[in-house]
Formats: sequence, C-alpha cells, structure tokens
Amino acid sequence: MGEEIVDLYVGTGANRKLFRVHKTLLCNRIPYFKKMFSGGFKEATENTAEFPEDSPEAFDILQGWVYKDTLPKVNISTVSGNGYKEAWNIVDLYMLADKFCFFSLRDEIVNIWVWECVTKYSLPSISSMTQFYGRTPAGSGLRKLALHSLHYIMYGLDNTDSPVHREQSTSKVQAMLLGNHDFLADYLKLSRQHQNDKPAQNIRYLSKCSFHGHGNEEPCTIRPSDT
Repeated sequence: MGEEIVDLYVGTGANRKLFRVHKTLLCNRIPYFKKMFSGGFKEATENTAEFPEDSPEAFDILQGWVYKDTLPKVNISTVSGNGYKEAWNIVDLYMLADKFCFFSLRDEIVNIWVWECVTKYSLPSISSMTQFYGRTPAGSGLRKLALHSLHYIMYGLDNTDSPVHREQSTSKVQAMLLGNHDFLADYLKLSRQHQNDKPAQNIRYLSKCSFHGHGNEEPCTIRPSDT
C-alpha cells in the first residue's frame, strides 16, 4: 500500500487548483496540517481540504518548499526605471505562512527579500512597500522592511544607491503614507527616534533578525545558516 496522499484545493473558479501532497511529509513539515489531518476532523477522514481564499501560485511555491526545503529567489528586476518587479508574489506566500502560523517560514521569506536587496544594491519600491503595509498584519517582518527602507530613502541615501530610489518624488511618498495610517504612524514614530546628526541605516547592513517576527531577546526561529 502506497503512502497516503491528501488533496488540497486552492483558489476559486477558473483559478481553482488541486495540489496532491504526501500526507506524512506535509504534516511533518507544517504543524498546521498535522492538526488538520489528525483526530476526527472532516479533513482527516476524507484526506482533503479547501482553501478558496488563498493564492494557487503561492501554494505552489509552498508545496515546492515542502518537498525541496528551499524557496526560489525573489529575482527582482528593474521595470522601465520606475521600480522593481518580483519573479513571484512574496506577499502572497508570506500571508500563507502567517495563516498557517508557520513563523520560521515567514522569517525565511523576509530573509530572501533582504538578501536580494544586498546582492542587487536595491531597496523595495514604493509599490512593494505599499503592498507590505497594505496586506500584512501589524508588526510583520515585511512591514518592518518597508518602514526601515523608507526611512533610509528619506534620511540616508548616498551615491551608491539606485537612482530609482533617489528619484522617488515627495508626492509619491506622501500618497503612500496618507493611504495607510499605520505606515504613517510607524514612520513618524521612527523619525522622532532618529538622531538628526546620523544618516539612517541602510537595510542591507542591518541584521536580518531586525525584520523577523521574534522579539529582540528571543532566539531566531530559523536555522543559523539561513540568517
């Protein structure tokens, strides 16, 4: 008898997609599914579950991580000098990890973005920062990344940074902050803490744990080799 397979239906309508995953591997990798597929739940008896509100594309990447223990690179590329385009939607996957209470994966996702910024001498674009604050919960690693990126754009950019960021207009920054009150409040708080005689720190040189979900005095949730 072969190993049990679970059927996971993700999305709705024409975008609905079936993922068939080995049950034991899935449950061992993600505790959320271990609870779902054990006991007397309907999902456990039928070996199937529905996730209509989630992204099939993000779930496809998650399934790849379950089997390969790795995530694809973000691979940011410049788009007509106006910003950056990611190879896959990092926010969708982050929110999927958040939904499944998989906090170490959330931090690993942020690490990938920060590493891309390091290797490409880049920062999140205005559109990315808007997504980070508009779609993730308070205190999320992606919100922290957006906040410190904007702070650096406003108070620390130098000649080695991309002109894409140096040319961000005041009107674009204003529109972004006025469009999200949480972002505005957090930015004002960080700005008031900033010492005016020192430039803001480049996110590429901050510890990756600065953008993780764990507290300052708590151990990192992911493997040392990933940080």
